[in-house]
Amino acid sequence: MQRYWTLGMVMLLVGCQRGLPTQGGAEVRIPGGSEHFAVQNIPNTLPVYSIPPSTRDAGTVAADASVFGVRGDVQEGQRFSSVHLGTSWFLAERKTGAEFYQDRDGLWGGMASQTGPGPDGAPLGPIAAAPDLAASRRMADAFLSAHAPTGLGSAVFYRENEMGESVSNALQPGMSESKITCREFQYKRSIDGLVLHGPASQISVFVGPAGKIVGYFSDWPTLIAGGAVELQGSSAALGGMKARIDHLNSLLVPGKRILSFRVDKVALGYVGYLNPDGSRDVIPTYAVLGQADHENGPRTEVIYLTAAPAAPIRDPEPPSPADPVQPPPPPLAR
Repeated sequence: MQRYWTLGMVMLLVGCQRGLPTQGGAEVRIPGGSEHFAVQNIPNTLPVYSIPPSTRDAGTVAADASVFGVRGDVQEGQRFSSVHLGTSWFLAERKTGAEFYQDRDGLWGGMASQTGPGPDGAPLGPIAAAPDLAASRRMADAFLSAHAPTGLGSAVFYRENEMGESVSNALQPGMSESKITCREFQYKRSIDGLVLHGPASQISVFVGPAGKIVGYFSDWPTLIAGGAVELQGSSAALGGMKARIDHLNSLLVPGKRILSFRVDKVALGYVGYLNPDGSRDVIPTYAVLGQADHENGPRTEVIYLTAAPAAPIRDPEPPSPADPVQPPPPPLAR
């Protein structure tokens, strides 16, 4: 029996170890020219936002965990504060306040607490399938509505990921049957119709076997408005596309650099950055969706360009196990 997790196609470009620029630079293709992708009716200015480090204490963590029925003593770790009850647990990242809940018994079809040969004594029997996509989406939307986030912005649907298992067919050797056992529905923060990408903008609802809500992730802190910055047009921003990709290539390891990029869509939005001290900055950006031909293969990708010269796009930070704001990896095996 195999467990697998499928992700959406859109990927965010992140920094890696420093490498050498691609010979001659990347080729950028903008079908129809920059004016073809001009974003219409942009405002003259937009505010920037800041987010201080989290000050969530043990009492707040315990109260938030109880919303999901997880009650117990708060355990303080280096990165997380956590509460465990049976096979359910609730985590709150100490630096940012991002929270993650998971009901392992629900995810594993009521078998996580049984004894067997798998990790944590869980049996390796089959798991019931999650409801179909439409039904699962309705359940996730209803759950989100009942646990609506507070503060600036609204939650808009972003994408769906799937967790499944493949089970061998004993009657037909070499054949297997696959089914989806959990669906993750991701939502992003929209500020006056502009989507915020990156930190401070994700809610995930996990719908498991028989339609049970088996997980929840929220990185939705309070945004503090700062001064307004003047925007440049998207055509001017696209004029710096090649220079931006060549610069990003200088941060990528050989074998992963971008050889060419075809622009498919440009949208005005926001992007968030996590600072070493746990504070965060949110600035306007042009999110450019396109097809990136990397040295290790093509994929759909988003690259961010400066929308306000007074608040330029920063270099991506190399991934760190201590800093990224993201849910712990899903339990792909039992």
